[in-house]
Amino acid sequence: MQAIKPPTLTQLLLLVTSLIGPSSAFDPTTRDCESICLTSFRWCSTLHSADGCTYPADSYPYYDREEGSNPAMLVMSKSYNITWKNAVPNTPVRIRWMFTNATEASFVGVKGDTTNSFYNFTLGEILDSFPTAQAPNLSAGEARSGAARNILNIISIAQPEAKGAQQQSGQYSSGAAVGDSSQQFTVQGDIVRTYLEAAASRTRRDEHDTWKLGSGWGSGWACRC
Repeated sequence: MQAIKPPTLTQLLLLVTSLIGPSSAFDPTTRDCESICLTSFRWCSTLHSADGCTYPADSYPYYDREEGSNPAMLVMSKSYNITWKNAVPNTPVRIRWMFTNATEASFVGVKGDTTNSFYNFTLGEILDSFPTAQAPNLSAGEARSGAARNILNIISIAQPEAKGAQQQSGQYSSGAAVGDSSQQFTVQGDIVRTYLEAAASRTRRDEHDTWKLGSGWGSGWACRC
C-alpha cells in the first residue's frame, strides 16, 4: 500500500493560519481623531475592512466575518472599561448608555461625569439601578429586557462644557461641542456566555483532533485518539 505523502510546508502554513485567524486586527487605540474619541467599544474598523475586528475579554462577535458592521455581545455580570483620548483637559466627560426598550424608546442607562480618560462599570448593576431619574417609569426588568432584546445598544461620550473651554484655550476656533459613540452591541446573561464558551471549546477540540489526524496521515499512519 502506497503511503500518503506528508503535507508540504505551504500546506501546513495555510492550515495554521486558518486555525489562528487573521494576523492583523483593528486597534481602536490607534484611531485618528482630532477631538475626543473612544479607544474602546469600537469593535471593527469602518474604513479599512482588512484590519478586521477586535473583541476584548468577555465580548463576542455577532457575525463570523472580519469586515463591515459586527455588533458585540457583552455579558451583564462582567465589568468593562470604556476609554477615550483627546478630551479637552479638566473638562468633564459625560457618558451615556442608550438602549431600546419594548416601546422602542431610548433611555439613559448610565450617566456619569468624569475628568479621567476611562470609566469602569458593570452592565447588570446599571440595569438593576432602574428606575432612574432619566427613566422613572422603567423598571429593572424592563431595562434588562430592553438591553438584551436587540443589538442597538450604544454608549456615547461628550463634553457639554467643552465649548467654552475650547474657545478659551484656542484649541478649536468653532467651539462646537464634541463627542463620539460606540459601535452597537447587545447585553446577555451569563447562561448565554456559558453556551458560547462550550461551543468554542468543542470547536477547538475538533480542530485539535483534525490536526492530529492530519499529522498521522502525513506520516503514513492513522491516529487513534
